[in-house]
Amino acid sequence: MDIIEAIDLWITQRLSTKEVYMITGFRSVKELSDEVKFDAHDRENELEMADMSAFHAAVEADELEAEARYRFHHFLQEHPDRVDDCVRALRHEKKRQLIEIGRRFSKAA
Repeated sequence: MDIIEAIDLWITQRLSTKEVYMITGFRSVKELSDEVKFDAHDRENELEMADMSAFHAAVEADELEAEARYRFHHFLQEHPDRVDDCVRALRHEKKRQLIEIGRRFSKAA
């Protein structure tokens, strides 16, 4: 049983305060309260990071699609349904460039 489960059981009065102290290792209600606040803050941060990651992925996808339409304009005039292939090629190219930059820096070090 982890700390959060123990605190949840304590709140619903299925565990006594002494049992919660024994399970969690905390010695006061203030320490338990601080842990609950820390856990809530940690969960909030995780949700915020997930939202930010999704937002940045969407922005990157839009930017890559715009760049693909610009760079492969003539090809896309003949094959308008191949935008995804062009975006995939740009992602592969960017990944290859990052790997090459890493190789150059590791050789210099």
